[in-house]
Amino acid sequence: MIMKCFAKQKWYLPIFLFLLIIPAACSKDTTEKTTTVSSTQTIKDLKESKVEDNKRLVLDAMKRLAKSSCFSGAVLEHRSGNTYTMYYGYKDKENDEKVTEKTIFPICSQAKIFCGIIIAQLIREQKLSYDSTLGQSFSDVEGAEKVTIRDLLSHTSGYENSEITPDYFLQDDEQLLEFTKDITVRSDSSESYYANSNFVFLALLAAKIEQKPYYNLVKERILNVLEMKNTYFPKDLKKSDLPVSYAVVEGKEYQYDETNYSLNLLSSLMGAGEICSTVTDMAKFFDGLSHKKLLTKEEYQTLFHPTKDAVYSAGLSLKESNKGFDSSLGSFSGQGIQSYYEGDENGEDYSIILTNMHNTDIAVLGDLFYSTTSDEVDKR
Repeated sequence: MIMKCFAKQKWYLPIFLFLLIIPAACSKDTTEKTTTVSSTQTIKDLKESKVEDNKRLVLDAMKRLAKSSCFSGAVLEHRSGNTYTMYYGYKDKENDEKVTEKTIFPICSQAKIFCGIIIAQLIREQKLSYDSTLGQSFSDVEGAEKVTIRDLLSHTSGYENSEITPDYFLQDDEQLLEFTKDITVRSDSSESYYANSNFVFLALLAAKIEQKPYYNLVKERILNVLEMKNTYFPKDLKKSDLPVSYAVVEGKEYQYDETNYSLNLLSSLMGAGEICSTVTDMAKFFDGLSHKKLLTKEEYQTLFHPTKDAVYSAGLSLKESNKGFDSSLGSFSGQGIQSYYEGDENGEDYSIILTNMHNTDIAVLGDLFYSTTSDEVDKR
């Protein structure tokens, strides 16, 4: 009936068709927009879920490795923009204190990298050179007039010392200098001999040049720049702040009968092994170093890779098994605390391990953690 009416009145037909088309078009447009928004949200959710699933799978694999190796400590693996952080074991098993993101560890010889950076910055400021001698500032140190800054950085100074814990906490630079001189001997050999005294002398030198405590130099030039808010020095800490050292005997964890490292020991290692930090703060440090926030590319190469044949300088070594990677391994001799780093200069891939487990080959374990995360990431 309606159509017949419109057929008789032909001029109504365009209006009728127009009224039919408009609602349909509006409805279609609204539906498409709704569907598009919904699809976008769904894809985003799926991507986020995928990332979280990947992280879970990687961390599960890392935890299985930690359990099988009786590991205790913190591990951070950075792969192609993603970070995987694991905390495992105990800070203090007797008091049921587990390792967490807040647990601070002595970073051992990785502290030498901090010292090397400050020396390189002073050289940039023309307050020092790699050819400057230790005797220019400390003439009473044996053989100092023959020892250059480069010699100290590469452990080719001829200085040798044992890692000895002082009977008391060293309060100032004068006490530290006298203690270091007492435990250090020197030969005329230019062969490399790893000695903490080299970096203690460098730290004391930096403090003397700047006329301020070495710890202030580290804070101003590194910690504040990189916003490292969970990194400390011995003077800031008490014994209970530090993790207890453990050993693995017959597959079981045992606490040492006595403390095998102490704040007194740390106070004797300024510039060489006194810094305590968390694994996430150390990631900020190595990120900053890789992305030229502390040194330029040229300064980085001059400090850490001064010659084609140099395998060690300023706390970093070239990693033979992974070309293009630098590594740093630190420990207190037989005292249950170790640190490990390996990574490329661009900061795309790196590993950081801090542990309070004594008889663990941390370099081998570092390679295992690295390959475990790499394998899992490649599967995704």
